[in-house]
Amino acid sequence: MSIWFKHLSIRHKLLVLLASSVAFALLISSALIIGYTYKTQTKHSLHDLSQYARVMSTNIQASIVFHDDVSTSKILSSFEGDPHIMTAWVLGEDKNLLSRFVSQTESQTHIEEITTILEAFIAKNGEKLFKRQETFHYITDAFMAVLQPVGYDGNVVGLLVIVSDTRLLKEMMFDFIVIQSAISIAVFGIIFLCLWWLQKPFSEPIDFLMKAIQAVRETKNYGTSVELSQKDEFGALYRHFNEM
Repeated sequence: MSIWFKHLSIRHKLLVLLASSVAFALLISSALIIGYTYKTQTKHSLHDLSQYARVMSTNIQASIVFHDDVSTSKILSSFEGDPHIMTAWVLGEDKNLLSRFVSQTESQTHIEEITTILEAFIAKNGEKLFKRQETFHYITDAFMAVLQPVGYDGNVVGLLVIVSDTRLLKEMMFDFIVIQSAISIAVFGIIFLCLWWLQKPFSEPIDFLMKAIQAVRETKNYGTSVELSQKDEFGALYRHFNEM
């Protein structure tokens, strides 16, 4: 145990122990709440992006079936109105690239890195995407992607990939962490004030006994006694002192 803690008064030891327990409990609870909120918000963000991808895949069906690359490019260009869409592309049923959209605000190097990652993911899960028509989500700290098979007449005719940044998610989590931290600090302050008053029933009887002992030492009056105002362990301590 730290030396400074040993030299503290009982009152201060109680405050340190209780305040530390409260701070640890608030830290754990805040971490759990933040983790749960991040998981929930991530799920909601992916759900919204998936809804977006499903609507877009329906609109792009005919363009893929009739190999109309111009219409496909026009449909993808609608992503220019969304500042969070980083890139999107459409693959044919033979996995060849039909059209691609790239946000002008994104660096070419970053887009190439994302493309390489997702191309490897598509190659690994090609059968599930093009045969079983399963929708996949891919998320990292920097981006989230939805890989939506485009179906027509019961068959997969292509694959739509939409990549969004995670800025909105990060902004929401930053605001939430700031609010949660402010609440935790306020709660800690209120509890600390309550602890200051709650420790008095423990520290005041000891202070009272110490003053009685000091009075005996100074006055040499060994008939000094203290009132038995409590029936707990402090009361027993007072009784033993009076008997002495």
